[in-house]
Amino acid sequence: MTTLQGIDKFKTKVDQSTAPRATTWWQDVGQRFRHQKVALVAGVLFLLLFVLCLLAPQIAPFSPIEQFREDGLSALGEPLPPNAHFWLGTDGVGRDLLSRLLYGGRVSLGIGIMASGLSVLLALLIGGVAGFLGGKTDFFIMRFVDLVMSMPTFFLTLLLVVMLSPGVWVVITVISLFSWTYPARILRSQILAIKRLDFVQAAYCLGTPRWRIFVRHLLPHVLPLIIVYLALGIPNAIFAEASLSFLGLGVPPPAPSWGSMIQDGMSYYRAAPWVAFFPGLAIALAVISVNLLATGLREVMDPARRGR
Repeated sequence: MTTLQGIDKFKTKVDQSTAPRATTWWQDVGQRFRHQKVALVAGVLFLLLFVLCLLAPQIAPFSPIEQFREDGLSALGEPLPPNAHFWLGTDGVGRDLLSRLLYGGRVSLGIGIMASGLSVLLALLIGGVAGFLGGKTDFFIMRFVDLVMSMPTFFLTLLLVVMLSPGVWVVITVISLFSWTYPARILRSQILAIKRLDFVQAAYCLGTPRWRIFVRHLLPHVLPLIIVYLALGIPNAIFAEASLSFLGLGVPPPAPSWGSMIQDGMSYYRAAPWVAFFPGLAIALAVISVNLLATGLREVMDPARRGR
């Protein structure tokens, strides 16, 4: 009998040592994301751009508004091409293009991230309340969402920016005001589906306060969707800021942004194409990397896609 008990204990220890360890949902997402090679590289690229722009005061060779009229322009008064002193060349008034690119990235990426975060927050508040409360509240809120979606957003954006005078916070607010509608509809539909599940109904039966049900039971289940839409909203906000700055309605000069740098370089697109090329390349890299990152996050977080 003693021998049999010893054998059973040995088998139990072997089974426990060889059995796979249970992982949390976030650990499972991390393991799946490591296999998304393209998204992983895109995330590293975007992080590198973000860190470089964040450290602009420490790594930029010059001030973004300093003009080198003596050695920063050619004999004809045109921008200098990339050289040993100005690595990416200069712009039309002799300012270092690399320094302006780094400082402009702080504005463009900052507006993109903050505008996307604010729009997702609005989508969660409006769509979440509509889906959670339901009934007439849901009906009136969604009709308001339909009304906002039917508006010509680009022209209203231009009108609001002109009325409120261009500025960083004005651009962030205006962009986020017209980019929350689609995520709100998606979040509302998800919450409508989740609140009918048994564990949520059990919480209702136990008398759990509504706010606690929303925070503890519903919000964690839509958090992956929030993260995905946050990532998807960043490139749209960057494009919107670049469009406004290109039209002269973005961040007022002399503060640089990638969109305003492209607008400045359009006057020299033949004589000095690098003035518009480098900020355009920065926008393209940021937008492509975030889009690929968002696609990878969607693949590993969306329950409908994780089994593919």
